[in-house]
Amino acid sequence: MSKRKLLIFSIGSAAAVFASSLSIPHTFAKSPALSGAKPSETARPKPPAETDAQRAAHEKTRLDQAVANGKLTSSQETLILAKQQEVKAQLDAIRTETDTTKRKADSARVLSELKTWATENNISEKWVIPPHGMHFARR
Repeated sequence: MSKRKLLIFSIGSAAAVFASSLSIPHTFAKSPALSGAKPSETARPKPPAETDAQRAAHEKTRLDQAVANGKLTSSQETLILAKQQEVKAQLDAIRTETDTTKRKADSARVLSELKTWATENNISEKWVIPPHGMHFARR
């Protein structure tokens, strides 16, 4: 066998061994799109409890820092934390909705109400609405 054929054979064998060692995550099989279910027929999954706890701790730290820097008062912080719990409960209820159109409309309604609440309480929206929107209760 020539050196060139031996080199090609060796590279091909190494590629086959490498390809067989790769594992494809099984998350694709759990996807509603691949399981045949329509997205409108599936509710959004509830985030794990530890993710909720981490998110809440991060938010508390962020608000504590704002109070320490004089950007918020402690009473505003208390109002914000209570409102976030209320909104999270509303979003958890919305998450169980299987109709995508209704779920989006309800989420938009909650966001609008939250903006109104912030204005009424003289609190900047940046303290009650995360920078990436209302995904704080979704994931």
